[in-house]
Order: sequence, then C-alpha cells, then structure tokens
Amino acid sequence: GQLSGERVRQELLKLLAAPDPGPAWRLMVETGVAPAILGEPGNQGLLAGLVAVEPAPDPLRRLAALVTVDGEGAKALAERLRLSNAQRDRLVALRSSPAFAADVPLSALRAAAYREGRDLVVDRLLLGWAAAPGKARFGDLVAVLGDWPVPRFPLKGADALKAGIPAGPAVGAALRAVEDWWVGQDFAPDRAACRAELRRLASAG
Repeated sequence: GQLSGERVRQELLKLLAAPDPGPAWRLMVETGVAPAILGEPGNQGLLAGLVAVEPAPDPLRRLAALVTVDGEGAKALAERLRLSNAQRDRLVALRSSPAFAADVPLSALRAAAYREGRDLVVDRLLLGWAAAPGKARFGDLVAVLGDWPVPRFPLKGADALKAGIPAGPAVGAALRAVEDWWVGQDFAPDRAACRAELRRLASAG
C-alpha cells in the first residue's frame, strides 16, 4: 500500500512478461497480494490458456486476460497502475470488446481489423483461443490475419465532387456509404468499382 502506482505497474508487467507467470500469481493470490493490486484474484484459468497459445509473452494482453472488469473498470485500473495512454486505451478496448469465437468468419475479422486495427483483433482472437484452447482454427485465423495487408479506402473527397456530390456534409456521407459497401464486399471492389458505386449513389440522390 505504500508503493507508488508506477512501481506496482513496473513489477506487475515484469511478472506478466515471464514465460509462465501462473505459479507466482497463485502465490500472490494465496498471500493476498494479487487482490491488493487488482481488487480481485484474477482469472487464472484464462491467463494459463493465453500462456499456452500466444506466440510470445505480451504483458498487457495477459493483464487483460487476468482481470474481469469491464471497460470502465479497466479505466480505473489503468489510472491506479499509472498505465501510459496507449496501454490504457488497449486495456480498455480489450475489456470492452468480446473475444472472438472460433467460428467467426474471416470476412468479419478483416472488417474488424480495418475498423479497429489488426493488433486489437489479433488480441481478441488470442483471448478467444485462450478460453477454448482445443479450437485449432484460432491458430489458422491468427496466422492469416497477421499476414493480411490492411487495405486503404481508394476514394477521396475529390472523387465525390467529380461524381456530382455537392460540397459539404454530403461528401462525407457519400464516402462513408461507399466505404461501408466496400467493407461489406470484403474489400474486393477496386477503385473503379468504388467510383461506379459512388456515381450510382449520386444519381440516386
């Protein structure tokens, strides 16, 4: 209780970076240290599952597996541990978003990676795999997604203006509509196809 949040964070993340922090964490639960840090004993089973399937130790992902709080609770924990802004945002995102199931379509994963960032989606896949270590498809999904180059939307505001969309909020609305269509098509349409869809929207008013 007399240690600074920074010192507690430093030691906790060091521990979670170990090849297998499970035995040490069990001792911390038995001695009351773990609840004093997290406010709870932690989900040791999910931590053990993550250790078994993750490609390399990731302390923050392991912390997300260990705690059972929601997004608001993750914010409070991040404040108590003096996490960096990036660490806080990642922890909150992982505790606010459900882990993926093994039967998730690859197209849904690609859409999530485009919208949320590939790293976060891989984290959510690994957390899903940790909860169901017998589901080998998770490993295939992690590998495929890790090699997938996240595409860039091929249209810009100038394309909307050329298609006859009036300048102003309508440009952004039209581009978002085409982008949603493009994502829904699993990113298959090329620039020409996206421009044609934009012209269709313009002609439809």
